Amino acid sequence: GDYEWSAFVSPSVRRQGIGQRLLMELNHELEIRGAVYDLALVFEEGKAGQHLLRKNGYFHDFSERTMVADANVNFVLNDVEILLFSTEESEVVAVLVNAFGDSEDEAKEMIAFTTATPNRRLMIAKLEGKIVGTVSIIEESDKLWVTGLAVHETARGQGVATTILN
Repeated sequence: GDYEWSAFVSPSVRRQGIGQRLLMELNHELEIRGAVYDLALVFEEGKAGQHLLRKNGYFHDFSERTMVADANVNFVLNDVEILLFSTEESEVVAVLVNAFGDSEDEAKEMIAFTTATPNRRLMIAKLEGKIVGTVSIIEESDKLWVTGLAVHETARGQGVATTILN
């Protein structure tokens, strides 16, 4: 399987081998689990983390963009209905497979994890009665994390993602 992970070492205790020991333990745990691939996320300005990862054989593979927005409504498409996921698994699986290239099993695992985990919600977007988008929401104290925003290719460019985010 593939694994995504992140770690943080406080600046006040860096350069004491803590990051290296964390990475060694992580690699041990990944080996036990038969990991084929792991993905380390590091902030662009996180030079210490980048150095540690490069030193241990990691390389830049792709860039992910984290975006922030004010919580105000800019545009809402009246034809898009946003609802809490209930039993529409096959339709949501189809959106995730189309949008991310996930396998059906991976999509089902994500749905099961999101719907079973406290503080997480899976939302769906319907356009003309058909599920065309989905997003996972994580509530954390005063923050709302939006992850896994997906729109089926047949509905892209129609304001579905914008409506979901609003």
